[in-house]
Formats: sequence, structure tokens, C-alpha cells
Amino acid sequence: TAYQVDAADPLVRTFAKIFPGIFHPLDSMPADLRAHLRYPEDLLRLQASALGRYHVTSGADFVDLANDWTPSIAAPNTSTPANASIDVSAPNTTTPVPATANRVDDRAQVDPDSGSVVAAPLFLRHRYPGEVRPAFVLQQTLELRRTTGQRRLLRAVVIADVSATGSARLRVLRIPAAEEALGPARAFDRMRANPRVSTIETQLGQVGSKVNFGDVQVLPTEAGIVYQRPLFLRPESSDLEELKYVLVLAGNRVTIEPTVADAFRAALGGAAATAAPTKTNSTTGATVKELLAAAASSLDDADAALAAGDLGTYQRKVEAAKAQIDDARQAAS
Repeated sequence: TAYQVDAADPLVRTFAKIFPGIFHPLDSMPADLRAHLRYPEDLLRLQASALGRYHVTSGADFVDLANDWTPSIAAPNTSTPANASIDVSAPNTTTPVPATANRVDDRAQVDPDSGSVVAAPLFLRHRYPGEVRPAFVLQQTLELRRTTGQRRLLRAVVIADVSATGSARLRVLRIPAAEEALGPARAFDRMRANPRVSTIETQLGQVGSKVNFGDVQVLPTEAGIVYQRPLFLRPESSDLEELKYVLVLAGNRVTIEPTVADAFRAALGGAAATAAPTKTNSTTGATVKELLAAAASSLDDADAALAAGDLGTYQRKVEAAKAQIDDARQAAS
């Protein structure tokens, strides 16, 4: 059974005539299925790549290489020796660049990263700045194209989601030109430069196990961008990976802790601790101290759910903790 999201699409209408009885109106899709409509990853890859070239509005900006955006370079997902340099352009297991995104033209010839592997779009559940509630979305980050003597900086976050009615929405969060936000690979460089992170990574790599990293999650918030990345350990005698640590970068603070709760508490707790605990959130009426305690409890519940393999509860608890931390920020302001 297939459902038509766009009833006016000429190709689908033609297929429906050739194969009668297969295609049905979207409103006939069961509600539990409609709740799981997702934005196509390949479509977002193509749209984000085109946006990087055509986001400007003047001819002068269009021909200036410095204005090009490209999909973010992927951070390496396996451990390297402590004395080895990190090559963000080295191939890894991240989804390869589509042929259309890795075009061969005059611009690619001057781009040192034109042959690099890009970070694939990620499905995330997150509440973005300006939104009231968190949503399950597909996200792609775009960086400034690097030319000689320049660093790759995060310029935009593209967010795509689909409502239960089948309508798709694309949003672009632009990073102000004066702000030096890091892309996923550079954020991971910053994490690994932390002495505690490098020590833990080196120690884990010497016990006959392989250190692997999950995706770098780029989480825009009203207070700035927070980066999160899990660290997994896989014994040589097993194909199963175990979550050992969670790395978080918030501002200039890097934390690495055994759990999601501890990592976020260490990364964000310092700023919250300076706020006056008597201030309350205008919506909930709760104090900063109460909101942070509730967030800590939610993150503890998330850890327990993750250990039990209950991913649904894990997502809900992490979502609740993020909302409580946001409320605490509002109360502290």
C-alpha cells in the first residue's frame, strides 16, 4: 500500500493509473503511521548542497568563493594514537558525499576539502530556538567553504520535518558572520584537545579494545550551540559496543563523563550555579534550583532507560531535561 503525499504530482498520478488500487490518499493512512512520516535524507542532502551555493542574493556575493557553504566535514569516528594528528579529511564510515555535492568544477579545484567525506544528515529530537516544543527532525549543518588560510566555520543549520498532514517544512538557522561557531569536525578537535579526554582515550585504546565514536550532534540553543558525542568501546572478542563516555562541548567548556546526565550537568551546571536560586520561571513558577534538580532527575531516568534498552523513554526523558534546563535559563535571566 502506498500513500500520495502530493496528490497533484504528475508522476505519481501516472503510476496510479498504471497500477490501480496501490496508491491511496494520505488522509487514509492510519494515524500511527502518519506520526512517523520522515523527511527524505537524500532530498535534504541535495537541497542543502544547493543552498550552500545559492543562499546569496547579489551577483558579487555569488562569484566570491568566501561566501560558499558546504555540508560539514565529518569528524573521524575511530580513535587515533595520542601522538597522531587528526586529519578531518580522511575517509571514514560516514555516508559518502553524493556525486552532485562533490562536483568537479573550478570551485572544487581551489577547495582543499573537495574530496572529503561529509557528515550525513542526522535525525534528532530537539527544541530549536524560537520553537515552543521539541520535534523529531532531520538536520544538516553547513560550513563556510575553506580556502587557503581560512578555517571552516559553521554558517547554517538546515532543519527539515514533516507534519502528520504530510506537509514538509524547511528552516535555516543562520550563524551570525561575527560568530566563530565550530563545525562538527572542529568541535571534536576541541574535545580531543582536552587533557582528560585525550588521557581517557589513550588508556581505553591500550586495553585490547577499539574506541569508536558516535555522530557529533550539533544542538542549537538560545544560549549558543552545544555539541555532544558518545564514546563506545568494543572488545576485540565481541562485535557489541558499550557506551563508556559522553563528550559535551558548551562554549569553551569540555566535559567527558560516563553518562549523559553527568556530561550535561558538568557542562552546563557551572553557568547555572551562578544564578540566584530565588528567581523563578515566568511560565512554570519554579526556581532555578528546582528546575535543575528536575533536569538532573530526568537525565538519571534517561540513563536508566538507556541501560534497559528503552529508547522511547530515553528520548522523552532527555527531551524533558532539555526543556527544564531551558526553563532554568529563562528563570536565571
